[in-house]
Amino acid sequence: LGRLCDGWWFDGCYEWDAFHNRYYDWPAWIAAARAGNPDAIVAFNDGSFCIGKIKPVTPLEDYLPGEVHDLVGSQILLGKGEQARPYLPDSRFVEGVQWHALVPVDSAFDGGPARHYSDDDLFRFVAACKKVGGAVTINLPIGLDGLVPQESIAQLQRLGQFLREGL
Repeated sequence: LGRLCDGWWFDGCYEWDAFHNRYYDWPAWIAAARAGNPDAIVAFNDGSFCIGKIKPVTPLEDYLPGEVHDLVGSQILLGKGEQARPYLPDSRFVEGVQWHALVPVDSAFDGGPARHYSDDDLFRFVAACKKVGGAVTINLPIGLDGLVPQESIAQLQRLGQFLREGL
């Protein structure tokens, strides 16, 4: 893809005891990812916010992978089970890495039911992230017909209007 690829988001970079490969050569992965575009940004997902982790996998990555399973109100549900707690970023950077959240909207990453958020909850979450310079990626579903559901598109249009009006 060369310069047509601006960034990489690698999934499955787990360092958990349950996985056999817990040791990664991050500089080699970054070099390979940037072979076609030295300006490409890179993130390594280890479960991130879903497992209660706020810090980067390596200080060499450019942005947090920020995998989110749920928003509660207008905040990320950080972790799972009884230890889970609401969370919002308080800074653009975490240990020198750009703060980022990947949020499923009308979809899910954990095999559970699709997450749908009210306009108020989603818009307030995005506004809080923007306020500190954080980045948000919204993951929408694609149907078997190759189309994004109209309800999802309509909500993103409303979000765009909300952001254009200055929050």
